[in-house]
Amino acid sequence: MSEQQLEVKEEILKFCKTKITETGHHVFIVEGDAGTGKSVLLSSLFNTIQDLTKEADSALYQTDNYLLVNHGEMLKTYKSIAGSLPNLKKKQFQKPTPFLNTLDKQKRTADIVLVDEAHLLLTKEDVYNNFHQQNQLHEIITRSKITILIFDPKQVLKIKSHWGHTTLQDIVGPFSTKMLQLSNQFRMQASQQTLHWINRFVERELLPIPSDLNYDLQIFEDPEVFKQAIFSKNEQHGLSRIVSTFDYLLELPPPTLYLEVKDS
Repeated sequence: MSEQQLEVKEEILKFCKTKITETGHHVFIVEGDAGTGKSVLLSSLFNTIQDLTKEADSALYQTDNYLLVNHGEMLKTYKSIAGSLPNLKKKQFQKPTPFLNTLDKQKRTADIVLVDEAHLLLTKEDVYNNFHQQNQLHEIITRSKITILIFDPKQVLKIKSHWGHTTLQDIVGPFSTKMLQLSNQFRMQASQQTLHWINRFVERELLPIPSDLNYDLQIFEDPEVFKQAIFSKNEQHGLSRIVSTFDYLLELPPPTLYLEVKDS
């Protein structure tokens, strides 16, 4: 991991070792954009925590800990990792709703709960998926001594997962909370000017397109012209693909009912 990731990991471990013996509920939030290594940090952190649960002289000895993620493919990845590490068990990786329902059924709480992609947690009741409360994060915090969140408000994908900084602060406000940021970008090896342009674009500010030796950044008015440009790049260089799209809500007009009247 990077130096920044290691520093954040050490801060979280200190937080856990201190708060595990204190009363109340405690929250540690790690924020960062896509590509800043949040999930890598979390998987390394959980492995270290679970190693410490086996050490008799550790403050985390025999603690009951879990990693939650409301994303099926990520859950599969974590369980695959668990199969190769001695102190990780697949049952410690769960989706939020089954985790909450199991705790309630067994009338118990957890010690440390790590939540990846916390921006995917539900913020309203979802009876179809057997979640009957109003906010999954609140329910997780109140059933855990320590909750560690990986959060990116820019990645909210569902209407029933409507997150923002205000929503987050409303939930964690009553609890002992600490927050740190991950800022180093691993996924895009672009110039600082390009990264700044993208960040401002996300915030609805359009700056002049920067010059970058590693990226050919263009804006297209016509999606068909854009598609053909990708095809042309692929013919020249190979491996050119459309890798991301934005899906807009499609609102169809109400159906029109036609009646055919025939003479008897």
